[in-house]
Amino acid sequence: DVERPKIKTGKPIDLQLNRSVELANFIRWIKAEREAWDSLSGKEKMESSHVPLVLFGLAKKAAIDLRLVDPKMPDLPGSKVNRCVEEVFKRWKENENFRAAQIVFSDTFQSSDKSFNLFKDLRKKLIEKGVPANEIAIIHDFNSDDKRDDLFGKVNDGDVRVVMGTTEKLGV
Repeated sequence: DVERPKIKTGKPIDLQLNRSVELANFIRWIKAEREAWDSLSGKEKMESSHVPLVLFGLAKKAAIDLRLVDPKMPDLPGSKVNRCVEEVFKRWKENENFRAAQIVFSDTFQSSDKSFNLFKDLRKKLIEKGVPANEIAIIHDFNSDDKRDDLFGKVNDGDVRVVMGTTEKLGV
């Protein structure tokens, strides 16, 4: 029964980004793997029934940031993550006097080996742009109800202005 805030523009704003060469190559590889699986016999498909699901998971991660698939990939300047940093910073700056808060959701945020964390990358980049570290929180760092309640108090007071997390941890 929590009332959700109204979106300022009335609906989400879609941002279109160009696909990087690296992402295009990865998508081609995924398609080739899927076509190879499609050409298997019925018995072979049953033995490899996990392949489409694995490919879907990889595609989902790659669409966010290739470093979620392979942390050794470069940080691409035109990536969604870097655009997110620009958008969050812009709104942080525009609402400095009002001390408005922003929430960044991503249900996929960490590479399998845990060496790349999307939220930590965003946080680092926002700090480099000038957002004070104490104004940025990652909900996963607040591991008790009391700590989360304290965090939400700071958000409501305008002390923490950027909160990041998954739908499960940060959703209504």
